[in-house]
Amino acid sequence: MRGPAILLPAILCGVSALLVAAVPAAAQRVSSMPAGRFLQICKSGARGQPVCEAYIAGAADSFAEAPVLARNSGGDKFPPVVCIPRQVTGQELRETVVAWLDGHRDQLRQPVGDGVFAALQSAYPCKGAK
Repeated sequence: MRGPAILLPAILCGVSALLVAAVPAAAQRVSSMPAGRFLQICKSGARGQPVCEAYIAGAADSFAEAPVLARNSGGDKFPPVVCIPRQVTGQELRETVVAWLDGHRDQLRQPVGDGVFAALQSAYPCKGAK
């Protein structure tokens, strides 16, 4: 039962890194993995795809929860900027991110979180978001 044991750390790392990145501050710790390396993992077949999907799922969860956390902590208004419909699958999210990264090769040296955020925001913008 090795699969779930690998996925949980990936999810936790993704969520942790993205939650930290969502909080405004002078300097925050984000994943040092470049988007290009993540793209390779996502394209590496059956072994890399679950890790890729787990990271993206964690990122998507943190994007959805960040406005709630801000509101609950009495922080400034933090409108949602990524609105992914519930029926979208992990495979669809992976395919969306891979296609976006393939189409934005100039972003492959940027941190993975930046690329995943940009891909999901582009594909799933919230209505009325600027």
